Amino acid sequence: MIHFFNGLLWGIFLAILVGPLLFALIQTTLEKGVKYGVSVGSGIWFSDLLFIVATFFGVNSIYKLIEWKNFELVVGVLGGFILLAIGFFIVFSKSPGYKPDVKKGNIRDLGSSFVLGFIINTVNPFTVLFWIGVMTTTVEEKGLNRSDTLWFAGGIFFMIVLTDVLKVAFAHKIKQWLTEKHIRAARKIAGLAIALFGLVLILRVTVF
Repeated sequence: MIHFFNGLLWGIFLAILVGPLLFALIQTTLEKGVKYGVSVGSGIWFSDLLFIVATFFGVNSIYKLIEWKNFELVVGVLGGFILLAIGFFIVFSKSPGYKPDVKKGNIRDLGSSFVLGFIINTVNPFTVLFWIGVMTTTVEEKGLNRSDTLWFAGGIFFMIVLTDVLKVAFAHKIKQWLTEKHIRAARKIAGLAIALFGLVLILRVTVF
């Protein structure tokens, strides 16, 4: 259980970081409601699960990949441009405005929300480097066996899910005090923030 607890601590560290995923979760929940916010979260969680499986079963291959001198540059530029595109799409696309939560969600829109969360999490270089770094370095340095590694990864994943749900719940709570004008403004802010993260990533790996 100590490895599960250590995973929880890493999960808390991830939860307090302000990144594009936070803005995507809040913006979607404000505009469309809890179901859609959770759908974005589900895309994030599925992406994280894939990273866990990939690092768990492919450690040796991953070591070779990260040793490639252009690895960080390629991941940063590619991920940065995708985040830029998503951010500008959110900014310039028409906002649905304020909508009350509904019991049944549109399957197509729920799927789009899932894909949004999945893409942002998957192409985010921080996510890639986090799972590769933590899962390989921590596991190797501490000599964790497969069972301990699963407990460790499970702790991180559990905290990610918990905190994402809490973020959605928070956005849903404050929605009752917001007008349609506020909702539209939140969309612009979220889009610009995601685009800014993309720009910073590109500059970080190409200039700095």
